Amino acid sequence: MARSDDLSPLLAAGGPQALGYRQGTVLAWNSVTYANQIQVGESILVNLPILTSSDAALIAVGDAVSILTFGSSWGILGRFTVPT
Repeated sequence: MARSDDLSPLLAAGGPQALGYRQGTVLAWNSVTYANQIQVGESILVNLPILTSSDAALIAVGDAVSILTFGSSWGILGRFTVPT
């Protein structure tokens, strides 16, 4: 019997509602409204939702961003930063 708070089906490989991860490149970014264009592979995605944080305002054209997928829903988690 599955409980409503059981998240294990989300992590099952290959399921239609499985969590996934992609990486994209920022082609356009508005640091005020967060309107965006992100290239993932050969596709250009427009206005993906973003997990907002103070870092979101620092995203710029050319940055690599991490993208979480769940079924047909995609959202930007943040940008990659190389430690110096």
